[in-house]
Amino acid sequence: MDLGSVDATQLANITVTYQTRNTAGDLVTVTNQSGADFANATIILKAGDVSSIVISEKTSGNKGGATTDLTLSATSDYLSKDKVTGNEKITNNDDSITKLPVFSIVKRVTNSLDLNNINDTAEYTITVKNDGSATYASDAKNIKIVDILPAGLKLATANGSTLQPITVTNSTSSDSVGTTTTTSTSSSVPNGFTIDGANLKVGSTITIVFKVQRIDATTVLAASTVNHVRVEDLLDDTANTTNTSKVIDSTNASPAGTQDDPAQTTGTYYPSGSDSQTLNGTVPTTVGSDYAQSLITTKRGLKIEGSATKEIPVTTNGTTRANYESVITNSGDQVEGDVSGELTFTITGDTTDTDVNIGKRANTQVRDVTVTIGTVTRDISPTTVGGNTYDIFSAFPAGIPANGTATIKYNVVSSDAIINTTNNTPSETTIVTLVPLAPGNDNSVPTEGARVVTDNTYVRGLLLSKKQVIDTNCNGAVDSGETLVNTQISAIPGQCVIYQIVAENNSSSSATPTGLGFSITDLIISDELAKFTGNAIYKDDAVTTTTGGTITTTARTSGGFVTTTVNPLTPKGTATLQFSIRIKPNAATVTPN
Repeated sequence: MDLGSVDATQLANITVTYQTRNTAGDLVTVTNQSGADFANATIILKAGDVSSIVISEKTSGNKGGATTDLTLSATSDYLSKDKVTGNEKITNNDDSITKLPVFSIVKRVTNSLDLNNINDTAEYTITVKNDGSATYASDAKNIKIVDILPAGLKLATANGSTLQPITVTNSTSSDSVGTTTTTSTSSSVPNGFTIDGANLKVGSTITIVFKVQRIDATTVLAASTVNHVRVEDLLDDTANTTNTSKVIDSTNASPAGTQDDPAQTTGTYYPSGSDSQTLNGTVPTTVGSDYAQSLITTKRGLKIEGSATKEIPVTTNGTTRANYESVITNSGDQVEGDVSGELTFTITGDTTDTDVNIGKRANTQVRDVTVTIGTVTRDISPTTVGGNTYDIFSAFPAGIPANGTATIKYNVVSSDAIINTTNNTPSETTIVTLVPLAPGNDNSVPTEGARVVTDNTYVRGLLLSKKQVIDTNCNGAVDSGETLVNTQISAIPGQCVIYQIVAENNSSSSATPTGLGFSITDLIISDELAKFTGNAIYKDDAVTTTTGGTITTTARTSGGFVTTTVNPLTPKGTATLQFSIRIKPNAATVTPN
């Protein structure tokens, strides 16, 4: 046999395998030889025998798919001896094709990584395919897959110590998935892995699934964190580490196509157009295309602020109701509330309140709840009739943008709330609670920031008291030694009695913060004359004095009452109606009212 088109220096790179079968198809011999030995080989064929010859050559400088002319000549000794001119030699001229594995690598992130939760994990899926769409693809043996995590990430652990599994599967069950070992580049923290000795037939895939997490809570990840992977194949299919003929394919290349991984050799072994790298977007479908997806991170930040204390009268109007504002701040990098149920808030009463409770008594109620985002204000209603949960999505389906705010406004009104001298500070505590949830399967609930705003509404109003004293000299004034009391006294005919009715506006001083203190207008203080006219005579010496205000009025009798009007009675102000009566001479001893 003669490899006519191959020179002597190439023969060492050629391996020849041939087998002979007889007329029955039975295998007679199988022979493996080097190119040099085969060049002078003799094959003995009996009548009807067929010998098939496979020649494998290690190319030098060729790329996948390249062809090389190969001439094989065979001379028959039998025909040569018989001088059968023209039939003693046959020649076969064929093209050889350079074949090698063609890797297509796809790396996806299947969920986001919550930067608020140091224990949160993100899952990667790597698919390495021996791309059979390339006509020159060949089986890959003893390949190596290398993954070194980017700075700030480590292989995830369970319970803080046990490494979570790295699963490797091959679509062809007879192929080896190799041996997986973890690696550490700078410390004992596993931040990568290597798979050695995997086999991959043409058209088959190896799938690798693993999880990562942040190294620690202080680690700051790059804005676009990409975890690349590299596949290596020794072209002689052995684990000879000294062999430098190696296909190295990596997902690491810039969008412009410049290789960022200096170890990549696909430009040496693949023809033009048979390797590409894409970052994010759509997975390419060209021959040998590689794809890597950036790590998706979420950092949700939410807080609510704006606690306030206000005062309202026992019956409010449009100007005296308590108006409250709570501000939600989205300090994270995600839109909040653009999914139903993702961001809600509740407005509830404090269950420890005994004086006034929202929804339990008609005297105080929350009214007119609105939400403002930007310059737009919209009404918002509870998610259920009569409920106290409000969904931001129902008013603003677009949610609160990153670094944006939403202002919740509501008011508390009162109708005939009760106050008295023994309990003159009834209050309503309203609690606005922010409830952020994780949408879908995401678990990135923000863990920092205030969640509760507590507003206190105090019901203030008019406190009345009445005192009396026997006026010994009937001069209409409380003299030294005469003490006003609110207990029962007895008077005899001819004596005088002084009465004082004190009205107090117990709301806070107007000097206090906005929302505290209010004036009481058109206040009428009066006492019925009929209560004493049977036994006493009204003295025309009644006076009204005020403190804490600027009004001075004079008492008068009108319509059967001794009365006065105060307008206004300012916060912390008091108005005192004082008048006196004289017991009739013929009256029995009486107990003044």
